[in-house]
Amino acid sequence: MKSGLQIREWLPSEAAEIERLARAIWPVVYSEIVTQGQIDYMLDRMYAPSVIRDEIESRRIIYLRAEASDRGNEGSGSSSVKGFAAYGPVNTGQWCELHKLYVLPEQQRSGVGRALVSAAASGAASGGARGLQLRVNRQNHSAIAFYQRVGFIIAREDCLDIGGGYVMDDYILEMPFDRGT
Repeated sequence: MKSGLQIREWLPSEAAEIERLARAIWPVVYSEIVTQGQIDYMLDRMYAPSVIRDEIESRRIIYLRAEASDRGNEGSGSSSVKGFAAYGPVNTGQWCELHKLYVLPEQQRSGVGRALVSAAASGAASGGARGLQLRVNRQNHSAIAFYQRVGFIIAREDCLDIGGGYVMDDYILEMPFDRGT
């Protein structure tokens, strides 16, 4: 794990901060993969604070934040969020879904994403899940390569109609825990 990086759970009351991060990251990540209309549609649908609060409080989705100390003037330090993930629910013997994994563009390739995957896998495994499963856009080549480096394999393809005239054209990736997570 990146030195000084801390992983902790988000609180439902912090949902607006998750939305702010998503709105900062998504246009950078997806602007060459999907239209701005689809980005806006998905952000509104998936990252409204009320949706995030419901996922945490009712659907048993666990949101994680990766934060690190930032050295300020005169040695004072504050903490800033570098990325986030969401996984769950965790059910014994079932696949646990890694719903979200996003790292600020300037923090990519620094170990933040790997630390978040590791924390999600650890939480899911301790709850008895058989592995992590996720969806990734088939055109998101850098994300696919990252997921394969940390132990995921492509299990199948899936095209999901998400409404509004949009689809998610994805690979389903899996990381079975019997592979030494």
